[in-house]
Amino acid sequence: MSYRNRHHFIAALQNAGIAVKVAPLPSAFQDELQKLLPVSKRGHLLLLKASGNYTAVIASAGNYLLRIGIGEAERNIAARGLRVHKSYWVARDEILRLVYISGNPQIVTQSGESIPVSRSVVPALRAILSETGPAATG
Repeated sequence: MSYRNRHHFIAALQNAGIAVKVAPLPSAFQDELQKLLPVSKRGHLLLLKASGNYTAVIASAGNYLLRIGIGEAERNIAARGLRVHKSYWVARDEILRLVYISGNPQIVTQSGESIPVSRSVVPALRAILSETGPAATG
C-alpha cells in the first residue's frame, strides 16, 4: 500500500470512528530513500545495486526496485556505507571481508554474496575492515 493509499485508508478508518494508532518508524528508517520504499520493504539497508536507470534496494525487510540512479539513491541514505563499485553501495556492517579472485578485489557480504570492488576503493575498505574485523585474504 503506498503512503498516499495508506494515509487515505487511515483517514477513512478514523472517519468511521475507529481508533487508529500509527507507530512511528525507527529513526534509522526515516531517511529519504526509505520514504521511497513501500512500508513493508523498509528496514535496515544492506545493499544498493545499479541496473541502468534503476536501483535495486536490498534491505532486511525485502528487496525493491526503484526508478532512480544509484547516485541519487546514495545521496538519500542516512545509513553508513561505502560505494565500492560504480554499480554497488554496501552498508558497513554488511561487509564481511575483502578477497581477491583472479587478482580482482571483491567483498564478501554477511549474506555470502560476492561484490566487485573498484581498486581505488580498496584502501578505504581495508581501513573499514581494520576498524571492524577480518582482514583481507588472498
